[in-house]
Amino acid sequence: MKKIVFSFVFAMALLFTANGQYKNAVSIDPFSYSIINLEYERFVFSQDNHHFSLKGLAGYGIAMDGWMTGVEAVYGFGNNHRVEVGFGGTFLYSNRSDAVYNFFIGGFRLNYAYYSKGNPLVYRVGWMPLMNHELTENAPSEFKTNYDWNTITIGIGYRF
Repeated sequence: MKKIVFSFVFAMALLFTANGQYKNAVSIDPFSYSIINLEYERFVFSQDNHHFSLKGLAGYGIAMDGWMTGVEAVYGFGNNHRVEVGFGGTFLYSNRSDAVYNFFIGGFRLNYAYYSKGNPLVYRVGWMPLMNHELTENAPSEFKTNYDWNTITIGIGYRF
């Protein structure tokens, strides 16, 4: 039993330890899908030319009039100019005037990101096609499942 506990603790320590200069980032993504996101990013693995990170996010959906929370896994490669690929999912609770709806929003993200060596700021522009699935039984049929292929994301972050 001690070996299992030790192995678990050791694995978690490896999982949540980055090797690079910065281990965390906070960012705002104010233009994604009419949603304003605040994100926390933990760099699990980070070197000069690539990184792997996990993000947690919270935001407000203007078009859907609802609050959201989600997670995303991101892999980025390149030096200061990086290409990032992310996969994630978000739950949105919408309290529109006609009814209450719960959505699952899933998709992937393809970003261009600029990481400066001497500056902790990160600038991102990306494309994020989405799949929305409405989780409430009494929702209108047009809310059940739909796809949005033209979502552009713009964000700025601070690494620490």
